[in-house]
Amino acid sequence: MKYFAKLILPKGIDAASADQLEHFAAELMRPFKMWEDDIPAKDGHWDHYRCCTKEWLDEKNIDCSTYESISANQSLLVFPVDKIPAECVTDSIVTPNKEWHRSRPTYTEEDHSWREKALAIYKSFTGHYGVLAYCHG
Repeated sequence: MKYFAKLILPKGIDAASADQLEHFAAELMRPFKMWEDDIPAKDGHWDHYRCCTKEWLDEKNIDCSTYESISANQSLLVFPVDKIPAECVTDSIVTPNKEWHRSRPTYTEEDHSWREKALAIYKSFTGHYGVLAYCHG
């Protein structure tokens, strides 16, 4: 399974530093590693992920122009979380306190309430930046 997750970073990090962004992304994702779970995580599982660069998204023909990117010079897609538009909601969100939130669709039904829940989560983190992660689970 491949999917996108938004990682909401803690306040106070240098959003222009790819090293800091990668470090904090790894910290947020660590509790959910599939192969290190003695007790399966309730929500998120992944065996590898990557923080998305604008170049990689372009190569995959994924339009990221609707994101309010913090800098044209930053290779990673970094954006203010509370300004994420509705069309950019992903199925998974990881918050700075290491909570994994995700849509709950079934095989026959979409999770119609997810978009509003996701937007409320994003708006509750005013002043935070996020990065887009591509996950394989």
